[in-house]
Amino acid sequence: MEFFLFSIEDTAISNNKFINLLCQNGFITFEAAVKEHKKSREKISNEQLLAKYNYPSVNQVIADFYQIPEDSIKDKSYTDFLFKKTKKDTFLEENPPNVIFILAESFGNYYLKFHSKGLNLLGDFEKHIKEDLFFQNFLSSTRGTIFSLESILLNKNYPPLSDTKERFNSYKSSVAFPFYKAGYETIFITGGKIAWRNLNEMLPNQYFSESYGQSVILKNIKGSSTNTWGVYDEFLFDEIYRKLSEKSDKPKLIIALTTTNHTPYEIPDNYVPYSLKIHDSIKNIIISNNKIAELSFKSYQYTNDKFGKMLTKIKSSNLGKNTIIGFSGDHNSYTLFPFENPDTKEINKHSVPFYLYVPKKYIRDNTVNTKRFGSHKDIFPTLFNLSLSNQEYFSLGNNLLEKNAKDSLFYGVNGSFHIGHPKFPKDILDKKVKAYKFLSDYYFNQK
Repeated sequence: MEFFLFSIEDTAISNNKFINLLCQNGFITFEAAVKEHKKSREKISNEQLLAKYNYPSVNQVIADFYQIPEDSIKDKSYTDFLFKKTKKDTFLEENPPNVIFILAESFGNYYLKFHSKGLNLLGDFEKHIKEDLFFQNFLSSTRGTIFSLESILLNKNYPPLSDTKERFNSYKSSVAFPFYKAGYETIFITGGKIAWRNLNEMLPNQYFSESYGQSVILKNIKGSSTNTWGVYDEFLFDEIYRKLSEKSDKPKLIIALTTTNHTPYEIPDNYVPYSLKIHDSIKNIIISNNKIAELSFKSYQYTNDKFGKMLTKIKSSNLGKNTIIGFSGDHNSYTLFPFENPDTKEINKHSVPFYLYVPKKYIRDNTVNTKRFGSHKDIFPTLFNLSLSNQEYFSLGNNLLEKNAKDSLFYGVNGSFHIGHPKFPKDILDKKVKAYKFLSDYYFNQK
């Protein structure tokens, strides 16, 4: 007699929750329950949190973060500062755009330093970078996928809550919440297993009306197939296009997570790559062998190329007139280059690009400075202000397209590393980043 120990992430095989529960093995669920119980007891008081960050009061934190006098805060709640509102905009109310944001596995900036005709790392994506907005003074929020994903989706700093009982709570800091209130369909799609890191249990509580992964994509997309981590990215992009094209009386928010550009770098056998000639000058600094380097560059190119082809398809259709698309990396790729070398610039370790396509009728102002500094915290404040009228949203970030803001006020944060405009005084930036981290921790500590 044979029996199998399913891991938790292998048990989301259906849209029916009862069927998924039947697949869960008692040994595995007991182990998960013990871990969750232990984590759920690791609570600290507000006083302990203030002491951890060496703050006398929450008002002092607000004063440091917003650079305002502490006296002006006395009669306000800290949440009065954390929640902002987009401008009332009749055009957006009458013409709400679809919004797509894709978080791409290991889409780091550093590889782009080596892009050329001979070592083509962009494929079809290259022409779109030249046509649209592309921010490169930009950081991921962390060096891990689930940590960056939660930072973007919930404005939650490390540690993540997806593997604790808090995943069953709902948070108005969720980026889906303002879209949900505005009448959008709110959809999350991963190329991997939707039960990975308990996303199948967390996302429905965060105002996503629909969330699914590889098992659904395999049913929806004819000829789709998987590798170690999930469906190949091209099939995820096909599913995004399919979902976007579905007739609906509601606009759509689609957030997606890719998986292909990850070790062991498996891509479809029928993919015909662009030129991948690795010059000796690159070989001399790579810490992996040449075979791994070629696989890594090829996988990076594959995701970018397939994303570029989806962009071409959307932009050449009627969907391109009313769909805003963002694309960034969850973290850098750490396979090939010696980022831990003390001579390596810190930004090279943590930098990811942020690409943004905005149809002309939604951009409004063409004088966008893509050299502004930023990080994951700034993605959705930018998207909210492009797409939503008179909607309240949680924000510890900046609208990268805000015309009246000084460029020197923009900055990026990745864990213990942060960077801003050269004119941003270091002592003030340090205070601001410290306050930023506290406010995220404090908000979730109250919940």
